Amino acid sequence: MLTNKLFATGILGALVSFAGLVPPITATAGSSFVVDYDGFGGNPVHTILGLTSQVTFSNFTFTNQASYNRTRVTFQAHIENTSGGPVTGSRVSGMGFKTTPDILRSAPNSVSGVFDNVTTNGNMPNGIGRVEFCFSDVNCAGGGGGGVTLGNEGTAYATLYFRNTGITSLTFDELYVRYQSITGVRHITSASGGPVVPEPAAYVVLSAGFAIIALRRLIANPTKRR
Repeated sequence: MLTNKLFATGILGALVSFAGLVPPITATAGSSFVVDYDGFGGNPVHTILGLTSQVTFSNFTFTNQASYNRTRVTFQAHIENTSGGPVTGSRVSGMGFKTTPDILRSAPNSVSGVFDNVTTNGNMPNGIGRVEFCFSDVNCAGGGGGGVTLGNEGTAYATLYFRNTGITSLTFDELYVRYQSITGVRHITSASGGPVVPEPAAYVVLSAGFAIIALRRLIANPTKRR
């Protein structure tokens, strides 16, 4: 009986941990995906109600540059600032990423549109720390006046380079956004945001939760049969 209880408890703990994870997202030529972001900040760091955004990544192209032994990848990121009450003002001022393969730092990586600066190996605030690269007007912490304000949308057009030719996919992980010019939230004027767990994952966790409840009932009543 004790072994069964520990088994059930272990499964439940694993599910709780899984609920907070967002799996890496792989893009190929012509593909697209959408990421919904929350907002967090303050001291201690906590989720900020109403601080949200959505980014659609699309139009991926992969071009071999044999003379440089590298692959050029272009894509666009369409940003929507979806923040709402109690937030009365906010600005998505930057985006941070990690990719596989790693970005080629010595290449002329660039971004245009709502952002105009690519920073590699930068530091994002609110406990995030180092990211492989980010888009902004100044650095990974934001700065400047660029970005997308509450209720508005804009697009960043990226050109990135990766070592070796023949690359046909790009995997994104540790995706973050930076918020500044926040109003309506006491003592908070800047924050960060991370991906919200996708709905399908939530359904899996919910279904598994019901299964655990059933397992616990079976453990409590081992002789009960229907």
